[in-house]
Amino acid sequence: KAVSGVVCIVGHLRSFGDPKVHGSIRRNVIDSLKFSDVRTVLVTELGSHAPISERSQNPWRSWTEMATAIEMVAPDVVINVPVQVEGHPPDRRCHVKYPMACNAQWR
Repeated sequence: KAVSGVVCIVGHLRSFGDPKVHGSIRRNVIDSLKFSDVRTVLVTELGSHAPISERSQNPWRSWTEMATAIEMVAPDVVINVPVQVEGHPPDRRCHVKYPMACNAQWR
């Protein structure tokens, strides 16, 4: 029986450009679902589209830096928006390297 679905990937691109990371997302998430028809949506903060005051504390990545990763994951839709700083999760504290933004990381 044919099964279709949508995979939505949301978060910062800090390590997404690493072939181990985007390759793992491709294999262990998208391909492992074995949908006969799959659409992939990537929601992230890509490039420097937002004013500095609205950017997260994570380093921004350019389209060029992420080209190989984006090609591997092959999103049908890329939604490029600032990922809002959400604060500490209820049960833990954000790491000092990513203060007050860790709750929005790859959920």
